[in-house]
Amino acid sequence: MRMWFKRRAAGRKPDANPPIKVEDITFDPKSLELVLARADAHLKLEEFGEAERCFRLVLGSDPRHSGALINLGFVLKELRRLPESVDFVDRALRVAPDNADAHYLRGTLHGAAGNLAEAAFHLEKAVTLRPDFEFAYRELVVTFFRMGRVAEATRWCIRALEILSNCAELHFYRSNLYKHANATDAAISSARTALKLRPGLIAARSSLSELLLNTSRENMDNSLERTQKLAEGYADLGQAYQGFSELAAAQDAFERAAALAPSVAEHHCNLGSVLTLQGDVARARVHLDRAIALDPEHTRARWIRSLMYASPFPESPEAAKSIRSDILASLDEFSLWSEGRVLQPELLVGLHSPFYLSYQEQDNLPVFERHGSLCGRVMEQISDNRPAMPIVARPVSGRMRIGIVSADIREHSVWFALIKGWLGHFDRNRFEIAIFSLTLTPDRETEWAKLHADLFVSGAKSIRQWVESISELNPAALIYPAIGMNTLTSQLACLRLAPTQINTWGHPETSGFPTMDLYLSGELFEPADAQQFYSEKLVPLLNLGNCYAGRVQHPVEPDLKALGIDSTRPILICSGTAFKYQIEHDRVLTQIAGRIEGSQLIFFRQTPDSLSTLLKERLERTFSQAGLEFNKHVRFIPAQPLNIFHGLLRRAHLALDTIGFSGYNTAIQAIESGLPLVTREGRFLRGRLASGILRRIGVTELIAQTTDDYVGLAVRLIEDAEFQRRVRSDILQRRAALYNDVAVIRHLESVLEGRH
Repeated sequence: MRMWFKRRAAGRKPDANPPIKVEDITFDPKSLELVLARADAHLKLEEFGEAERCFRLVLGSDPRHSGALINLGFVLKELRRLPESVDFVDRALRVAPDNADAHYLRGTLHGAAGNLAEAAFHLEKAVTLRPDFEFAYRELVVTFFRMGRVAEATRWCIRALEILSNCAELHFYRSNLYKHANATDAAISSARTALKLRPGLIAARSSLSELLLNTSRENMDNSLERTQKLAEGYADLGQAYQGFSELAAAQDAFERAAALAPSVAEHHCNLGSVLTLQGDVARARVHLDRAIALDPEHTRARWIRSLMYASPFPESPEAAKSIRSDILASLDEFSLWSEGRVLQPELLVGLHSPFYLSYQEQDNLPVFERHGSLCGRVMEQISDNRPAMPIVARPVSGRMRIGIVSADIREHSVWFALIKGWLGHFDRNRFEIAIFSLTLTPDRETEWAKLHADLFVSGAKSIRQWVESISELNPAALIYPAIGMNTLTSQLACLRLAPTQINTWGHPETSGFPTMDLYLSGELFEPADAQQFYSEKLVPLLNLGNCYAGRVQHPVEPDLKALGIDSTRPILICSGTAFKYQIEHDRVLTQIAGRIEGSQLIFFRQTPDSLSTLLKERLERTFSQAGLEFNKHVRFIPAQPLNIFHGLLRRAHLALDTIGFSGYNTAIQAIESGLPLVTREGRFLRGRLASGILRRIGVTELIAQTTDDYVGLAVRLIEDAEFQRRVRSDILQRRAALYNDVAVIRHLESVLEGRH
C-alpha cells in the first residue's frame, strides 16, 4: 500500500482529470480483493483515472476501508483535486487514527495549504507511529525549517539519520542546516555524503559546488588539512557529475582537486579519466602518467591508460585502425603488470571500456576479445570460488526459468525494442521470466514489468549482492539485452551465472566476453559473413529479431521559430548522438547541404554535451572548408521532450540516418511519424539497423549502398515531390509489419529449449 510514496519521490504530476461519480461506475468485479488488486496496479502505473474508479467501487462496498480511503486521497491529490483529497484522508483518520500513511498524507495536504503547524503535527505523528518513515521525516524537517524553527528541524534531521543513515536527501538537508549555522566544513562533509549515496541529487551538487568555491576563496591560511579536504570535496563532486555524463563540469571539478592537491595520485587519475571520455588523449596521458608516477600501484590509472586510445573521434579511418593496435598493446601491458596482484574489479570493469570503438566502422573483434578475456580474469577475484558452470534445477512448475539482466527496465529504447516484447509474449506455460532490474530510476514501465514478470529483483546492490540474488534464483539462461552500456551489467556479464548466457543487440556489438554463449540478432540485420565478427555464436532470429509493440505518439507542434528553424525551408533531421558522426562522413553532410537549396540540418545536443560541442566545432570547420555557411545550414538544438520531437518529425521533410552506426530507435520513430529515412547499409550489424527496418516494410529504395547514393537519395527526396509523396504513402501502408512479430518469440523459445 505504501508503493505510492516511492512513486511520489520520482513521479510526475499528470494533468487534472474531472471527478468520477460513483453512479458512473459500471465495472462489475468478481470480488473486493480483485478490485483492490486492480486499483493498486492502476496506481502503480500512474493510471489515476482508473485507480480512482476502482477505489471508489471498493468504498461503495466498504465505506470504512482505510486502505482505499488513503489511496483514493493520494490519487485525488495527484489529480490536484485537493478538497476531495482532504475529505477522504480525514475519513481515513477517523477510521484508522493510528495509520502512519494517513497522517503523512494529511500533513502534506496541510503543508500545501500553508498550514505548517498542522502539517508538523501530523508528520510528527507519522514518524512516531512508523520510526523508519523516510518521506515523513523529510517533510517534517522541511516544514520546521519553513516555520523558522531551525533547532527542531535539526533535531528531527539528526534523529532521522540515526535510523536512515543511507538517505541522501536527509544528508543534504543536514548539509543545509549546517550551512544555515555557518558550519561550513560540516556542511561540505554532509553534502559529500549525500552525493556518494545519490550522485544524481542535483541540488546537492549545486550546493557542494557553491560551498567549495566560497571556502576556497576564504581559505586564506592555506592549511594543508583543509586544502586536502577541499580537494576531496571537488573529487566527490566530479564523480557525481561524471556519473551523469556531465563531463565538462566533472573536468572542472577534477582540475580544481588536482590543483589543490597536486601530489595525490587519485585526483590526476580522475582527471585523466574524464579527459579520456572526451577524446583528449594527449592531456589524459599526462595526468594518468602523473598518477602512476605518484603511485606505481594505482591499478585504476593503469587500467584507464590501457584503454585511453578508445577515443570517440579518431582523426581518420587510418587513425582508427592504428588506435586498435595501440589498445591491444596497452591491454597486454596491463595484463602482464596485473598478474598476481589483488585488484578491485568493481573499480575497473565497465567503468572504462573500448565502448567508442563500436561507433567506428572497423572490425572490433580482436580488441573486444582481448578486453573481454582480461575483464573475465579481473572479475574472477569476486567469484568466491563459485563453480565454473552452475547446476540448474528446474522450478517445481517444470517451466524453464529465463533471467533478464538489464539497467533498462524503464522508459528506454532497449526496453521498448526488446525486453517488453519478451515479457509480453513468452509462453508462460513453458517459461518463467525473472527480471533482474539494475535501474535506479524506476518509472511506470518498471511497474509494468513488475506486474508481468514471474519474479522481479531490484534495488541498489553491490556486485556481490547481485551475484547472490541471481544465483539464488538459479536461472537456466540469462539474457543481457545491452552489454557495454552500463557498468554493473558489464561486470555481471563477465561472470558465469547460468549455463547459457546470451547477448543481444541493445548495444549492437559483440561483447568479447568468454562467458557469453549466444548473440541474438535479426536475419534482416546481418550480412552473410557476420559470424566472423562475433565472439559469441550468432543466432539470427526471424526478421528483425524482436517483437516490438510500437509506441503511441502524442505529437505536440514545435515552436520552430524559437528553435531557429525556418518552416519555409527543407528540414532534415540528424538525431544521432554526437559520437555516431565520424569525421570521414562529414563530407556527406556538406554535399547534401550544398546540393539542396536552403537545407537545414537539425542536430540535437545530447549527453555528454561536451561531445556535442566537439562535433559542432568540427562541422563548423568542415563547412567552412567546403565554402558553405555553417549557420545557414546547421542547427544544434536542445534535446526535445518526446512529444515535441515527434511533432518536429511530422514537420520535417527527411531523416538522415547515421552512417557506420545506424539508429534503430531514431529510425523507428521516423517511420512511425511517416517520415522518409535515408540510410547507407553498413558492413556490420550496427550499421544495418535502419536498413533492416526498411527491408522489413519493403521500402528498400531508401537504402543506399554507397555514400554517393546516400547523398543522391537525400537530394531526390527533397527535389522530387512525387517521389517523396509515394515513399511516405508506402511507409504509412506498410509499417504495420514492424509490430507484434510474435513469430520471433516462438523462434527464440525454440532456441532456448534447444540449449536445455
